[in-house]
Amino acid sequence: GPPDVLVIYLCGKDLIRKPGKVLILQIVDDLNKFASVFPKTRIVWSALIPHLQWKSSHDPQRGDKAHRGVNREIARF
Repeated sequence: GPPDVLVIYLCGKDLIRKPGKVLILQIVDDLNKFASVFPKTRIVWSALIPHLQWKSSHDPQRGDKAHRGVNREIARF
């Protein structure tokens, strides 16, 4: 049968490549699809964590700000 719990962990590499709003809409769309396929399954979002790659980029604060924003918006979902 379907899983009781589905844990979603996404790598944060797209945070620098895509605008935060676009990424949030994509994540919400994907979570809705999982919910429709597995209506009795509890979906758990594993928050994005800071990346070392952001720390070495030309704008590490952008990556930190983006991951906090995405986590905040998905937590509301």
